[in-house]
Amino acid sequence: MAPLEEIKQIKPEGGDFVTQVLGAANIKNPFLTMASLGVSAVNWCVPADAQDGTLTIDAEAESPGGRGKLERAKIQVESFDAAAKRSLKDEQELNDFTMNYYWRPNPARLFPYLQFYSSDTKLRSQTGSLETTAAFFTAALKDNPAAAKDFLARISGQTGFTRAFGLLVLLDAGYDIEPVLRTMSEEDRQRFAKHPVLPNPFDFTHVEDIGTRLDMLWSIFMATGQFGPIQKISSALAWHNDWEDFDKARKSANPPHEWTPSIGRAVGYGAAGWALGSFQRSDPLASDYIEYMVAAPDTPPEIKSELKGLSTNPAFNWKDEK
Repeated sequence: MAPLEEIKQIKPEGGDFVTQVLGAANIKNPFLTMASLGVSAVNWCVPADAQDGTLTIDAEAESPGGRGKLERAKIQVESFDAAAKRSLKDEQELNDFTMNYYWRPNPARLFPYLQFYSSDTKLRSQTGSLETTAAFFTAALKDNPAAAKDFLARISGQTGFTRAFGLLVLLDAGYDIEPVLRTMSEEDRQRFAKHPVLPNPFDFTHVEDIGTRLDMLWSIFMATGQFGPIQKISSALAWHNDWEDFDKARKSANPPHEWTPSIGRAVGYGAAGWALGSFQRSDPLASDYIEYMVAAPDTPPEIKSELKGLSTNPAFNWKDEK
């Protein structure tokens, strides 16, 4: 799923022999005798019960020059508990954590993420922030029941928004939060009972908040790397006609001044296309998913056409918008 840090050519064992045998019968080997071997630095996690310490790696390699011992490597291992107690430094670390989570999942850092988000009132006040952040937590915790159990234990000792938001995402992920609710005062339980209902990001029948729903789907993808969210986002590209109508209307002598469902779909079309194009250029897995949808026989023809034009469609090039 992740970019390869090192790539080298290798020759499969017996490849030359097979080519020679086929050649003796005047048959060209239909397969390449060279292959590419790639190594990625991501997608490796220590076991959940690992202790703090240093991991030392000794290895030997056999090359045309003979067998040799490689330089010793050391990796600093961080236990789950230590990672959960280490605070996030700033928004840059937060952004790196969320954008790369499905490549390098570190569920122990979900609790510091919750604490950082809860303490940043400016970040929390942004439109759609609560919903998109909740979508990320819900997807990440649903994917790891052991981490969710630890997360529940840690938020039980919290108060205010930190505890309420932590309980909300656990509830949305399908976990039992009753043990923590029983420890809360009656006033806090009643306050939590009035928590907001998170929208279903896979439901596009409500386009009044389509931007938030699209962002929630991207949050789920970044947390899990799943195909479903990107497939759903691409379905918004079927709203091409709404975009055409909106584009004509806004350039006319009497541009629209009131929101309509058609305008909502037009906005969703542009936002989906722009984001898909951005991820196609920057995320190898998203790019693979898009390529798959273009080739898949069950992808609607109009969606295939839109996906092929992600890099050239002016509707998706928002930097030119005024």
